[in-house]
Amino acid sequence: PPGVRSVFLGAVSRVLWYVFGVPCAWSLTLRERELVRWRSGDSLPGVDADGAGDDSLDARVASLRRALVDAGASKVAHVTGSFHDHLGAVRGILEKWACPEWVQVAGYGHTVYGSELFPVQLACFTKRRELQSTVGTNAETLMFLYATTSQRKLYRTVTRDTRLDTHNTHTSTSNSNGKESDANEDDGGEYVSQNDDFTNFYTGALRTLPTETRVWLLIMHAADIMSTLKDPEAVKRERHKKKNQFISYVFVIRLLRRALRAVREEETAEITHGLPVPVGQKKKRWTRENHPSLERSLLWTIGDLATQIGMDVANEQRAVTVLQNTRNELLFVARCLGVL
Repeated sequence: PPGVRSVFLGAVSRVLWYVFGVPCAWSLTLRERELVRWRSGDSLPGVDADGAGDDSLDARVASLRRALVDAGASKVAHVTGSFHDHLGAVRGILEKWACPEWVQVAGYGHTVYGSELFPVQLACFTKRRELQSTVGTNAETLMFLYATTSQRKLYRTVTRDTRLDTHNTHTSTSNSNGKESDANEDDGGEYVSQNDDFTNFYTGALRTLPTETRVWLLIMHAADIMSTLKDPEAVKRERHKKKNQFISYVFVIRLLRRALRAVREEETAEITHGLPVPVGQKKKRWTRENHPSLERSLLWTIGDLATQIGMDVANEQRAVTVLQNTRNELLFVARCLGVL
């Protein structure tokens, strides 16, 4: 089980990160400080195979559950109650959203290494290879990136991206180069790059991730938040109350819109890490090819959630404005998560 000292150091490091911007790597062992750095291999290979052999989804989840129990997960509390119930809820949401099995496995183990908001490491970063053999390379990679990504900075980026507002969602046009541009890019609205989403809170490094990696991380963050929220119909009835989770649902929808936009904007040049596409090579959208139903699933989920909570242009904008005007970082994150 995670020791009191490691949890204490993890909590203190996150306070310093939030207040002073000091990266959290100092709270880890010397060996782990090297292992939390993002490297070129820490991205999904762009194929559907997850490297887990013939193990079924249930078998991998069961193996992961046993490993978590051995690591002391049963002694860990969660805001929703049972820690295992929370993990199962995240996996269930990803299954409902038609995510691949390996993404569902990653969702079940999304906090195995802890996270920016959860300073409890059930597995050390030195155990990555062992975990890969249990759940598959893709699933473990997603778990590692989730554990090292700054949720606060990602949430700010998504909140400030005006392209995700309802009235801007369908206003993209193509410029002379064939690339998408946005109607609000030149009208005074705040434009935020769709690529620079992810910051490693242990090292402070910012990294542009390939589309497929980025899309699944955004979806997993959305599922994690939604797993802690009330039923959307209940939120719809309570949205006029001072304390409600309507804002959190709006934020979940923005995360999913960001993922949808990334799928639609993907190009081979991005897959080749910015290098020119070889002459004669046809441009491909790997995420769409590997997961042809993903775009449709995201569209349906976004529309369904918006309908269930009674979201319209006016109340959505009010919710987003509240988030954008929340300067205190802890309060901002709490509102995104539905704690306040």
